[in-house]
Amino acid sequence: MPIRDCPLTINDGDSLVAYLPVTIVNPHTGKVLKANALVDTGSDECCSIPISVAKILGHKLEKGDKRRTITGNGEGDGWAHTTKISIHHPESEDVIFTISESLINFMDVPWVVLGVIGFLEYFKLTMNYPKKNFSLTRPFVGP
Repeated sequence: MPIRDCPLTINDGDSLVAYLPVTIVNPHTGKVLKANALVDTGSDECCSIPISVAKILGHKLEKGDKRRTITGNGEGDGWAHTTKISIHHPESEDVIFTISESLINFMDVPWVVLGVIGFLEYFKLTMNYPKKNFSLTRPFVGP
């Protein structure tokens, strides 16, 4: 289901950004967290999740696969844990895409980030800044 003309959100510093509702699941504990995720074309990672969420989901943070990651804020340590993320349509809440059980980085980021690898690489993202909205369509079928 495509997302058409969804309003952009004003973020810190008055910049307009795209957020999508997500459900994050630890498949080992069944614990779930709903959040809004920043759609980030500058993030090469599939996604990043704030460290604080690891405890909520029942992940033992430092027992994960330690990774050194470069972010927009510089280099930082992250710990990868098997996690599932469902991305929802912002109006209907229907699931539009699922990142199946994958190793996802939990790191010092202020919000959940959806990046290029594993997410945006499957979509056409259109940002319409004059109209303050974005559209997300799936031009082909991937995983």
